[in-house]
Amino acid sequence: MKRNKNKKDFAKKILNYGTIATVMGVTIDASGQIEYTDVNPDFGGSEVIYELDLNNDNQVDFTVVHTISSGENVLYFDTKSPGAEVMGEVYKISEKDDYGFALGLDNGDVISYRQKTWLKGTDGILLNSASCYSGFSNWCGVEDKYVGLRFKIDGNVHYGWARLDVSLSGAKWVIKDYAYNTEPNASIRAGEKEERAIDGIED
Repeated sequence: MKRNKNKKDFAKKILNYGTIATVMGVTIDASGQIEYTDVNPDFGGSEVIYELDLNNDNQVDFTVVHTISSGENVLYFDTKSPGAEVMGEVYKISEKDDYGFALGLDNGDVISYRQKTWLKGTDGILLNSASCYSGFSNWCGVEDKYVGLRFKIDGNVHYGWARLDVSLSGAKWVIKDYAYNTEPNASIRAGEKEERAIDGIED
């Protein structure tokens, strides 16, 4: 179930944010059934949260959070379910602070275990904030960009994506749809919506 919540103080947590990067080496089968969900109507707004249940089992796996801190718009992902992680990269903003940023993927990009940096945390994996003006984010004034996601079902890793539009300032954003591969450990392409046979995809 998706809920629209007001959240005023999430940005404070970002100041204390720490990321955990993990690497998994597993055997990948490029086949699988894709479970696709259209967010209809598209969802977004100021100071709201979108609860993303990737496999629609009534357990929230990720949240997309928009808040305003010191007059700046901040948009970020939180990981909620066991094993939930976001494909990203870590930047050292200052001597004391490392921040995790979600990668902005293009349609057709491969999402698999080969991505070395996966981020998890309940204090925010950034998409868009004042950091956009410092050149750290891939989510500044974009349409139809994808976030690479992975999570676990019954202890098995599954890969998926979510598609968003985000304005330059982060004040306007929408999540449009999402999908995941029902085959454990199998890769998925950003934007992939339908079942495919083994196709020589490079995992």
